[in-house]
Amino acid sequence: MRVQLFDLTDAARRADDRLAAMDSTARDELAREAQRRASALGLMRGATPIPLVLSPCSLPREELAALGRGARSITSALVQVARELIERRPEKARLLFHHLSPLESEALATRWREAEDLLHSRIDWFVDGAGNVKALEVNATIPAMQIYSDAAVRGWVQAVRPGREPALSANPSNAEWLLDALLKAARGRAQPVKVQLLHREGDPQLTELTTLAEMFKARGIEARTCTPADVTLDGDP
Repeated sequence: MRVQLFDLTDAARRADDRLAAMDSTARDELAREAQRRASALGLMRGATPIPLVLSPCSLPREELAALGRGARSITSALVQVARELIERRPEKARLLFHHLSPLESEALATRWREAEDLLHSRIDWFVDGAGNVKALEVNATIPAMQIYSDAAVRGWVQAVRPGREPALSANPSNAEWLLDALLKAARGRAQPVKVQLLHREGDPQLTELTTLAEMFKARGIEARTCTPADVTLDGDP
């Protein structure tokens, strides 16, 4: 699988040329305004803004599809490896999971099969100069990148072409996709669905999780962020 991340489309090249031709003071202020707007939408790590340092780049559909197939294969393989460790190699499983909190360890011991159904994953890809792709990291717990990416796009558009912001609704939203996937996974649960977004105390992703909770509420679903100390478990009063 190969992708060409660095070949600008004609539209992206024209936008790049316009930005390069701007007065440097005006361009710097545009960048600051895009950062302010993206940060207000959730592009934060705790109290620190995540720098909006790269111009957006769209990939051709066939390349996105290939990355999606690769992500699915890698995620499936990791689920099978985890199942093998938990069921047949407990000594290695203990080494792998020894860092978990008591609540996480209990959840792993008693409900790990359910986690296979609830899994969503994100692959961090590294692309070398020749377009060869390697997976650096697989993350199946922190739903922050979906919020990051939507905030980055909307903040950029609000600063650069505010009149085109309504056009964003014509494109898929990663955060809305995440909500759809989570609700689909919970369709067999007791109704109405109540959502708890679990995080550690002082978690730098709390801003994104709070944004996600507000999106659930906008759909009429009760949602809140919580730590292991205040999470409500099945059977609690």
